[in-house]
Amino acid sequence: MAQIDEDFSRPTTEPSGIDWSAILRTVTDRYGDRVWLLKDTLEKRKQPSANVTEIASQARLQVLVMVTPYLVYRSISTNDRLSGDTEDKEWLQLVTSHCASSLTAGIRPSTLTRSERLIKQSIDGVLSRICSTLTGILGDALSSSIISDKKAGELLEVWGQRVGDLVSWLDWPMWHTCRPACPAQMYCYIYTWPFDVPWGDVPFPPGYAATVHFYWPDKGIQLLGMLSNDKPSAIFRVRGSFGTSKPSHATHQLLIASTQSSGTTAQLGIAIEPIEVVMNQVSSLPPPNKPVTDPSTLAEKIGKHLVNYLSGFGEVAPGGQMYVPMSAVTRWYDNFVGKIKSVGISFLERQD
Repeated sequence: MAQIDEDFSRPTTEPSGIDWSAILRTVTDRYGDRVWLLKDTLEKRKQPSANVTEIASQARLQVLVMVTPYLVYRSISTNDRLSGDTEDKEWLQLVTSHCASSLTAGIRPSTLTRSERLIKQSIDGVLSRICSTLTGILGDALSSSIISDKKAGELLEVWGQRVGDLVSWLDWPMWHTCRPACPAQMYCYIYTWPFDVPWGDVPFPPGYAATVHFYWPDKGIQLLGMLSNDKPSAIFRVRGSFGTSKPSHATHQLLIASTQSSGTTAQLGIAIEPIEVVMNQVSSLPPPNKPVTDPSTLAEKIGKHLVNYLSGFGEVAPGGQMYVPMSAVTRWYDNFVGKIKSVGISFLERQD
């Protein structure tokens, strides 16, 4: 409460003008892909035929790439601390300090507002956690130039735990994606809440089913079809004309009221009713279109589809005559064949 009172009572102060979002992007751009690559490299240790010494060498090289810009060479060369087993970690502390303050060392806290000081502290804290993890791994890796498979396996377990904890602590959004990435024309779906919900496992009560209705303001309600234990899912088509069939009075009023209260333009309603009532309503639906089998009818529909497509490509030639570029016909043919291969000829029936 004291901080809130201070914020409301203090005089208005101008911010420092520092682009904090740019600094944050620099942090994620610099370490996002590299830290995840390191984590992925260390995960390979769990494979049955993993070469632990090779994995340790790769991990050491990746860490060295991230830490090299902050090495204080004068401190290292003075006491030759990169070779042999040593307990002196002073040079690592200097590297960690240099790495953690690399982006904010030139910012004076006295020039910042309280909110900006909080942002700076957050950035320093994130960099300190990242850099201390990396330099800790580097110190272990450089403690001896030649290690046995047993020692490499032990180091990989320690490093894997440290990097895993770092990734969990950072939890950057860029890491929340499908791995490997989804190929073209496929959707990537990340498992989200609610978890472990048994969708589709709860049946209708015995003797009951559901009708599915579509309500469009100023047009009415259209019965789309039904769902039941024998038909738990379906794909419905909204017809161009709205008939006179209606659900029960209560469902009808609920659809209209919910649409008016929410300000939406359309409403989808599901009414669970006795199966006799459902079957009686569904029996009034028009029969589905039969597949086109007559050659003349099929040719007529293809021609109509071609004319509808080419009508938007007509150009006026000298003399007032209309013509269609051959390239438009070629595009129609490619699109037409592609649709035939993917969905069949059902799209020809929907153009009526």
